[in-house]
Amino acid sequence: MRNRARRQEPAHDGQTEIPLPTKLSTCTVYVVPMMLDNYGYILVDDETGQTAVIDPAEPRLVYKALREVVGKSEIHNILITHRHWDHSGGNRELVKNHPQARVYACKEEKVLLATEELPSDRPSTFTIGRTKVAHVVTPGHTKFHSAFLVQNGLVSDHESSTLGLDLDRVEAIFSGDTLFAAGAGNHFEGPASDLYSSLHEKEIAGCPDSSLVFCGHEYTASNLAFAIWLEKHVPKGEQGVLARLEDRQQDCALRRRDKQPTIPTTLGLERATSPWMRCHQHDNPLSVRPQLHEIQQSVGDMSYLSQYPDAVQALRTACNDGSSGGDVLNALRKLKNTNIHLRHEQLQS
Repeated sequence: MRNRARRQEPAHDGQTEIPLPTKLSTCTVYVVPMMLDNYGYILVDDETGQTAVIDPAEPRLVYKALREVVGKSEIHNILITHRHWDHSGGNRELVKNHPQARVYACKEEKVLLATEELPSDRPSTFTIGRTKVAHVVTPGHTKFHSAFLVQNGLVSDHESSTLGLDLDRVEAIFSGDTLFAAGAGNHFEGPASDLYSSLHEKEIAGCPDSSLVFCGHEYTASNLAFAIWLEKHVPKGEQGVLARLEDRQQDCALRRRDKQPTIPTTLGLERATSPWMRCHQHDNPLSVRPQLHEIQQSVGDMSYLSQYPDAVQALRTACNDGSSGGDVLNALRKLKNTNIHLRHEQLQS
């Protein structure tokens, strides 16, 4: 199946610096900016010093961060969310230089050089030192896309063979290209309903609001611009979340000015503000359905949208009685891909 990730030469240009690490209950997470807007991660178990690298597409930057920031040289584990080159493209070099490393990925995703092929039909768990990690499949971006969930609490020797997934204890989610700050991935393989299920019905939906989200790309500014454009269509007299989105946008601008990433975000913040996490029925006050109805009623005044009949049709479907959450998510994706929010900004400037 064709790899739809943008193929580009590794060329991180310094637009994002490595920020201070994030301390979890049993491990420490380091953000490693790569390419133009990718993020890989280094996780270090605090008790044993074991390391894991997540989506390490650009090995030279992984090595540089390990040496200069983390103070380590060995890679014990490699975790891959999906097979796209900008996430798994470093596997060959990393495995060549660290042949003892275990490479974790979903079996059906067919990730290059995977040694630990994880099942797609159920969650599975493993350890990085004393840190407990769960693998779950989050279909949408690819059919067998994965997320890795870090749970709090040390794992003892006698527990290591009887690990289970406790969603209430999840403190970090490495979401790859499923969930972004203020956004979600393109659903390249399968219907929008698959991605909706991954966000709203499967394991991520059961994680606490406090869970930190470490995503695969720095798309926050674009995602917030779209979310704000959408929120400005909230019907008169209804309470929206525009103020919170504008606060996020200001924070995002300050972080990017200082060459800092906008992640991690929290699952609670995404549920409260991101349109992709607000595909509820009308009776939920956070639902984005009223905004879509307002836009649908104004389509005749948006000549720009007439160039995108698929987006117009998706919008109509989402506004029909009995439309599903997947229909709403699909309309969001079709609308965002038209860049209508950028067109709006140009007209306002």
